[in-house]
Amino acid sequence: MNIASLLFAALLGFTATAQAQSFTKPAADQSLPAPSAGKAQIVFIRATDAFIYKILSWLAEVTPEKDVLISSMQNKTKVVYETTPGEHLFMSHSPVWTHFMIANVEAGKRYYVLVRPVHGRGFQMRPLRKDGSTDYNTSLPQFPAWLKDTETVETGPDFPPYLARFQAKLDETRAKGWEDWKGKSSSQIAELTLNPADGFDP
Repeated sequence: MNIASLLFAALLGFTATAQAQSFTKPAADQSLPAPSAGKAQIVFIRATDAFIYKILSWLAEVTPEKDVLISSMQNKTKVVYETTPGEHLFMSHSPVWTHFMIANVEAGKRYYVLVRPVHGRGFQMRPLRKDGSTDYNTSLPQFPAWLKDTETVETGPDFPPYLARFQAKLDETRAKGWEDWKGKSSSQIAELTLNPADGFDP
């Protein structure tokens, strides 16, 4: 068995274990409420349902002190996250790779981010532009279905202890992803930055 086959087998094992436990759970509120006073709201959407991408992933906000877990994600799910206005750094982590995204957000606004699979490299966060200036934007005909056909989820009770078992290995994956992020050009980072103008009035 070659290296690619071994990796795929390992990922399927990780996914099977994830599905057998409560790694995600439906959020009590399946609507998209308006942001809380003084907060910005970011809706992360993982719309894919392809079997090859049934790998568990999770989102975190990167702070100077630590990575703060937001939620785990599986296919056909979305996560609604509130944060303070200003600049933030987010991480999309999986067993195979870690991606980063900058967000400059304003209070009272709602933003959308597509969490999309990159073959062999986990799930990348792509800001959905309000102005349609990139291929990732809220004017795409499939955007309404991405919202309607995904379930809002939160981290399930089994996920944090399971994550802790693999923390050392996941730290290695994160470090590699961070080196890749630091090597990106200014234009590449701009593509992976959520801007104030991308926000909607809910």
